[in-house]
Amino acid sequence: MLKKLTLGLIVLLCMPTWANVQLGDLKLPNVDWKDTYWPDKFTIKTIVDSKLNAVPTRDPQTPIGFRLIIDDALYYIQPALFMLKSRPDEVCTFDLDNYRSYRCVEGQPHVDGCHLMFFDAQGKWVGLYTMQIKERFPHFCNAMPAIGIANKANNELLVTMQYFIPEALQGLPVTPTGGGWFRMTSLFRVKAVNGKIEVEQDDTCLGNPNRIDNIPDARKRLRQCGAVK
Repeated sequence: MLKKLTLGLIVLLCMPTWANVQLGDLKLPNVDWKDTYWPDKFTIKTIVDSKLNAVPTRDPQTPIGFRLIIDDALYYIQPALFMLKSRPDEVCTFDLDNYRSYRCVEGQPHVDGCHLMFFDAQGKWVGLYTMQIKERFPHFCNAMPAIGIANKANNELLVTMQYFIPEALQGLPVTPTGGGWFRMTSLFRVKAVNGKIEVEQDDTCLGNPNRIDNIPDARKRLRQCGAVK
């Protein structure tokens, strides 16, 4: 599975780019790259642990990120997997002796979410979006294997998320070959407003939840809906 995820990300990095939203290792003619700062794992962990993470004993997972060009300005998009606080003082103590229950010692479900973090060219945190997955029971996000362009003219991205439902597993393990988890691909519109990144999730065509497990199939579905050309 790791080889497949790596291959998928390499393919995305080699994709052609467009005029508005762009992904990949890109160059801008008016940007001095010495003045840019790619946020590292320590920076991301510091932000997440100080403001967002309900489980301070577990570091956020940070899959490969991308440069993101919005209207000729440089940003960074960083997927992150962690349990977001439902209130500012929430704490979830990880139960090592009963970890397959996916239950915090305090009683609430222990479930990581899929998030997109955004940074500007100097590494300043400028946005967070939590993916909305409308399952009946709480979901645990364990991977975000792909990000790609949906519509070059409308600042639209497609993101594939991978997750499982602890309630449905009833303590059974999630297998490395994929047993017990689902994949879903969703459409997102991104825009920069006063230096901050805002995100809108549009499930009109693809549905929520869906079982679209890759970006090419999601693009095909959007074309059938007339959402992309």
